[in-house]
Amino acid sequence: MKIAGGILGALLLVGGIWVRLNLVRVQGGAMSPSLQDQDILFVKRSGFDPAKLTRGEIVMYKANLPGYAEVEAVARIVGLPGETIKISDGKVWLNGTRLPEEYLGLGTETRIKKGQADEVTLGGREYFVMGDDRVVSIEGDSREFGPIPAEKISGKVSAIVWKNLTNYD
Repeated sequence: MKIAGGILGALLLVGGIWVRLNLVRVQGGAMSPSLQDQDILFVKRSGFDPAKLTRGEIVMYKANLPGYAEVEAVARIVGLPGETIKISDGKVWLNGTRLPEEYLGLGTETRIKKGQADEVTLGGREYFVMGDDRVVSIEGDSREFGPIPAEKISGKVSAIVWKNLTNYD
């Protein structure tokens, strides 16, 4: 899912550390049902350590999507450094155990396209990310272009500031 450039920036003093936050607008439905097109997010740009990210967190990252120059995208962390991710039978498996994904819509299946690897072991500073709408996001997440290096993670979504309720059922 592409993200519009920062709409508004802010510097906050949190616990004695300056933290840069940006408001960004979601473009597209790859993170549905968690995020919708035109939702506005508060993104923490500094003061976070990619090594401290946890599974399930939503992050911003720089991606080379087909037909675009490098863009900033948003996705959920599914796999952490050193883990093995496998996609089989419509489910995600983590180190041989099925990954519970409560954030997905009811009946969501995770698939790969023909020719994509169904299993990957992540390196020491790599993350596996996917959108919550597994059909829409297949073109722009780790199933398409592989693990994301830590240095490509540009921010951590801290909050949804405004939900575009016109896109919710």
